[in-house]
Amino acid sequence: MRIPRIPYWPLLLGPWLSLGLGFLLNFVVMGVNNGWMPVQVPGCTGGEALSQIHRCMAHADHLKFLADWLVIRGLGIASIGDVFEWAYQATQFPAMIIWLTLILKDHQDGRL
Repeated sequence: MRIPRIPYWPLLLGPWLSLGLGFLLNFVVMGVNNGWMPVQVPGCTGGEALSQIHRCMAHADHLKFLADWLVIRGLGIASIGDVFEWAYQATQFPAMIIWLTLILKDHQDGRL
């Protein structure tokens, strides 16, 4: 059985890789911190629960560089994994439109 060749496949795969990487980074940091996502918030005491999955960053937390510490004006505090997940949200639809446009152009030009 022959696997069909999908033209311009990086346009389809790229956003999904970003989502997967973001999910993996958040999963890893929560996994090594017993299911908690440490958050660096000014005035927050170490270990205090902020929500069901978020707690104040404590000295004993692991992989702090993957935790929520990026301050984004208007959005709050995020992690590197969150940024990758937002990149998926921002690029998935435009990438699909560009892919479809290129496929239709190739079809019109007789290349498909």
